[in-house]
Amino acid sequence: MNGIFFFIVLPYLAIFSLLPASIYKYRAHGFKVSSLSSQLLENRLLFFGSRPFHWGIILLFFGHLIAFLIPSSVLAWNSKPLRLYILETAALSFGILALIGLTVLISRRLRVKRVRLVTSRMDIFVFLILSVQLITGLYTAIFLRWGSSWFASVLTPYLISIFAFRPDITAIVALPVMVKIHIVSAFVLIGMIPYTRFMHFLVYPFVYLWRSYQVVIWNRLSRSRHLPSLLLIALLSSVALPACTNAIHADDSVIGKSGTAPSEEIIRGQRLFYGLVYPGDESKNCAGCHNTAVTDTLNWYPDAVAISRKYKSKSAEDLGAILLTPSGKMMTQVHKNIRLSDEEITLIKGYMDELSGTSLIQPKQAPINLVLFIIASLLFLVSAVDLIITKRIRKRWVNPIILSVTGLYITVVLVVNAIALGRTTGYSPDQPVKFSHQIHAGQNGTDCIYCHNYAPYSKSAGIPAQNICMNCHLLVRNGTRSGMFEIAKVVESYEANKPIEWIRVYNIQEHVFFSHAQHVTAGGIDCTECHGEVAGMTRIVQVPDLSMRWCINCHRTRSVNFGGNNFYTQYKEWAGRIQKGDIDSVTVEWMGGTECMKCHY
Repeated sequence: MNGIFFFIVLPYLAIFSLLPASIYKYRAHGFKVSSLSSQLLENRLLFFGSRPFHWGIILLFFGHLIAFLIPSSVLAWNSKPLRLYILETAALSFGILALIGLTVLISRRLRVKRVRLVTSRMDIFVFLILSVQLITGLYTAIFLRWGSSWFASVLTPYLISIFAFRPDITAIVALPVMVKIHIVSAFVLIGMIPYTRFMHFLVYPFVYLWRSYQVVIWNRLSRSRHLPSLLLIALLSSVALPACTNAIHADDSVIGKSGTAPSEEIIRGQRLFYGLVYPGDESKNCAGCHNTAVTDTLNWYPDAVAISRKYKSKSAEDLGAILLTPSGKMMTQVHKNIRLSDEEITLIKGYMDELSGTSLIQPKQAPINLVLFIIASLLFLVSAVDLIITKRIRKRWVNPIILSVTGLYITVVLVVNAIALGRTTGYSPDQPVKFSHQIHAGQNGTDCIYCHNYAPYSKSAGIPAQNICMNCHLLVRNGTRSGMFEIAKVVESYEANKPIEWIRVYNIQEHVFFSHAQHVTAGGIDCTECHGEVAGMTRIVQVPDLSMRWCINCHRTRSVNFGGNNFYTQYKEWAGRIQKGDIDSVTVEWMGGTECMKCHY
């Protein structure tokens, strides 16, 4: 195939054919814009053909549209095999449904004489193009596999380049022939819309949504039915838009830094907050309920930052009174039998005063947003049912307003969360043991490789076993300032020969190959470049978003160190050119670091 004509010239011809021709035909021949339905000539076969065809083709269209608008979220969704199978199976089912419907419609055109007489040459051409489009799409789905990932990773950048008037067909020309035919037939279909029956979907009678209702006389007292709807609109408008804004800007805040090293008393108070709190017969900690960072769970307790700000102006005695003599049923149950000395309360108060100047990485999930989303969804459904079926609301403008406001809110929430799928910057889950990297890697100076000893030699860095922990904690069991309760968990797990079920923070999608050995040993990359300043983290927080853009940008700027690195002996040419002074450095990109098959195979 001529790539320049079919994938550069043809798309622009289709677009510029669609827009001016559609506008002209609508303005000059508006009454001729119609589906030219043959329902009056034959209805039974039309029903069994039109319904499956339209449902299948519409769902496929929106599927392609989603992959175009949010490709990164589609790829993140496909990173899990089960979700990938569900998506591909659903798309295949919709394609088969549309093909069955199209087959019935073609058979109807050929078999029914009255319908055949009104069939034009353009109708035959439309059926031909639709058949090619569906057959090539089904072939791709069955034999080439994972078309959704192809679309998001290859076709979406290509389409964006077309709309940006910077066409890039590098990836397109390498696709299989059936995929190319599928793309070309789609552009042909778009370009011929103004000259065919397809024009009818551009002039769908949307006026039906707000047309006047039929006059119905009931044999009962009429009551005003639009007042509750107006009240719901007012309520939804007052709370939905702020909630929507909060959803968009949910990750704007960051942890505040004082810029100075914490004092010894603050460190001791922090350790008390995270572990050294003694109830009557078992150990608890403040951070178990009052989190200092956002978690992946819905925590109904107030966060530690909010509490610290509340007690910022109060004394340690006031804090001790609320801790040791709580009021309220819930606090009494949780704080029951807690024993703390005056010195320990003072240390906790000092740490909380320092904590009051910070903020959570992200706002804690507010239940009100979840409640609003449920209410908006129910209101949207009720209004749609009333608009189409019941028609109990007399004011014709009420339902369109409800549908518009709730639909906008639902769309924004879904789109924001879809875009965030796989972009979990700031992710910091609750771990079974409150392990502090700040204490181990920071204060004690433990090297990362000591615990994650697989990193220089393997794909995975590895999660340390209890044996590694017990190299130190065989002796360190009851530190004066350490969390005894958390150490006790490790010891108990070791003695019971039961592994600790740590929650992974950095999750690489399954369709991506990543090797720690390649980066740590061959590349000489320090752990902090990807994981941040771990030595200062009490809780591990995901720093990068692990997107493909982030990886590629690093590969494009990362210089390769050839000196004393046996891995790069195969690239003697590059090393020789550097020694001669022809080039200053070689980036990972020059060595093929941005090729798709390096990470996806």
